[in-house]
Amino acid sequence: MISLVSRTFAAATTLAPVNTQALSYNGNVSGQRDAALDQINAKNAAQFIENPSAKMPKLFPTPLDAQAVQDVAAYVQGLK
Repeated sequence: MISLVSRTFAAATTLAPVNTQALSYNGNVSGQRDAALDQINAKNAAQFIENPSAKMPKLFPTPLDAQAVQDVAAYVQGLK
């Protein structure tokens, strides 16, 4: 999930197109949709952005404010 969220966040902040068929939980590009994407909802994504694991950078409350967190979470939800 960490890889998926970090890739999604990078795509959302740079407005780069994301091919959901190529996202993979383990970082490999497979051409198949990652099942982990189905387990993410906007609330879970927002919580992860606000309180990331130790491996991820802390982006909230700066440089991301509450609205930016909600925007990224909505983007992740829209990938389904």
